[in-house]
Amino acid sequence: MRILFTSGFQHLPQMYGGLMSNTHELALELSRRGHEVSVVCGLSKDGLIGLQTRLLNRLGKRNTVHDGFLGYRVYRRWGVFEALADVVACARPDVAIVQQSDAVRIARELARLSVPAIMYLHDVDFSLVSAPLGELHDVAFVANSEFTRRRYRQRYGIESSVIPPFFRDQLYRTPTRPEAVTFINPQEVKGSDIALALVHACPEIPFDFVESWALPREQRALLLGHAKACPNLTLSRPTMNVRRFYARSRIVLMPSRRDEAWGRVASEAQFSGIPVIGADIGGLPEAIGPGGILLDPDGPIDAWIEALRKLWHDKSRHDELSAAALAHSRRPEINPDFQISALMRLMSRAVGRSALLTA
Repeated sequence: MRILFTSGFQHLPQMYGGLMSNTHELALELSRRGHEVSVVCGLSKDGLIGLQTRLLNRLGKRNTVHDGFLGYRVYRRWGVFEALADVVACARPDVAIVQQSDAVRIARELARLSVPAIMYLHDVDFSLVSAPLGELHDVAFVANSEFTRRRYRQRYGIESSVIPPFFRDQLYRTPTRPEAVTFINPQEVKGSDIALALVHACPEIPFDFVESWALPREQRALLLGHAKACPNLTLSRPTMNVRRFYARSRIVLMPSRRDEAWGRVASEAQFSGIPVIGADIGGLPEAIGPGGILLDPDGPIDAWIEALRKLWHDKSRHDELSAAALAHSRRPEINPDFQISALMRLMSRAVGRSALLTA
C-alpha cells in the first residue's frame, strides 16, 4: 500500500516533538513491512535541510523535490495545502493519514483529489482545528488516547478509534546507570517552573534538561542563567538520540501544565524501567499508569519535592516503581503488531469505502 502522512508542521530534524517521532517511527515500521511511505510537511528555511531544499527547488523540478535520508520520502514545502496536488501526483498514495496542523483543509483537499483519508488526532489544542470535524463525513478518526477520544467527542460529536503513540522500543530501551533526573522539552507549558523549583530545592540531585521544541530566545537565556547558577543543572540541545539521556536517568520528570493528549516521553522512559513523576492531567495518567507518581501541577511545590526526594533516595520505592514502569511498557495497547494491525484495518476500510463511492 502507498501511504502518505501529512502535517502542516515541520518534520524531523527541523522540528522535534511527539507528533514527529510518532510519524517517523510509524513510517519506518510500515516501510519495513513492505509499504511505500511518504511524508509531506512544512518547511523552515533554517539549517542544512532548509538550504538543501531551496537549492533543489532552484535546480530541479520543484514539485518532485524530496529527501530520503530518514528512510522514506519526505516532501518539505512552504505551504503543505498549496503543494498537496503536486505531492499526490508524485507519491500516488492509496490512502493518507492527516495530522495537525491545517488538518481540515488538507483532508478536504485530499477528498477533492480522490485520496481516502484517516485523521490521526494527537493534540487537544482545538485552536489547530480550523472547522468542525463533523463536516468531514468520509474521514475516519483515530485518537492517541482515551482522553483525546473523549475530548473530541465532547467538542465535535465525533467517534474515534484509539491507537496510542507508536514506539519502536529498540530506539529507547537501554541499560541505565541512573545518575540524573531528566526533563525533556523544558517549555513553560510543560511545567518548566516546577522543574526549576525542584532544581533549586534539591541541589544534591543532578538534572538533565533536554530541549525539544524551539525555545524562545528569552526563555532559553533564562534556562542558561539557571544552569550557570545551579551546578546540578545541565541544559542540552535537541537530539534524535534521546536514548543517551535515558541511559543516565533515574527518574523522568513530566510536570506539564497543559492537557497532554498522551505524554510520549513517559512511554519512552518506561521501556528502560525508568519511573516518571508527572502531572495528573490530560492523557498523562494513561501514559504513566502504575509506573510513576501523579501530582497536581497546581498543588504545593512541597509535594513535588517530597515525591522526588523519596523516589531518588529510597531504593526499595524506586525498584518497585521501576518494575511497574517496565511492566506497563509491555501492555498490549502499545505492542507494535497490535497497533499496525489496527491501523492497517482502518486504512483498508478507508480505501474500500472510497472505491465504493467512486464505483
